[in-house]
Amino acid sequence: RFPFGRADILKLWLHNMSRENWEPNRKSLLCSDHFLERCFDRTGQTVRLRWAAIPTMFAYPEDKKPEVIEYIGDKAHAAESNLTNLDVFEVEEDDDDLPVVTTAADDAVLDKAAAAHGTEHNYHEDPTKQVPADVADKVRLRKKLKTAHQRIRRLDERVSTLNDMVYSLLHNKITEL
Repeated sequence: RFPFGRADILKLWLHNMSRENWEPNRKSLLCSDHFLERCFDRTGQTVRLRWAAIPTMFAYPEDKKPEVIEYIGDKAHAAESNLTNLDVFEVEEDDDDLPVVTTAADDAVLDKAAAAHGTEHNYHEDPTKQVPADVADKVRLRKKLKTAHQRIRRLDERVSTLNDMVYSLLHNKITEL
């Protein structure tokens, strides 16, 4: 789910997704494939996103490769107030969980991982392009469902008439004896 309670983190999520004219709602979800492994807290049985996890792995079209902002760390509670500006800034990476800034065009690992999910995770594209295919599938599936219901109804009628025939045959045999 999107971090609506933390506006600065939400801005970074939306910046990295780079979808124009789209705002998430309370039911919007983002797949775990778009987060690095270090973004997850796997202690215990429940897998959770860390406090300041930012999605970074997207398959952008070649003409729309934005700069991806990544900020990972458990120390984010103290530093998150500094993240309201979306300008890219240079930070050296240590072994600790500190802020890191990467550029999608320069990062081959992000491109390779994002390309693997490019066909099914197209958050940066306009969702209205997908509507006709979804509507056509819906119509096709409704027709299939209707014919299945008709087939079941006809089979039920057939079973009923066969049961009536068996009953009448048995009744006739008993009366003849």
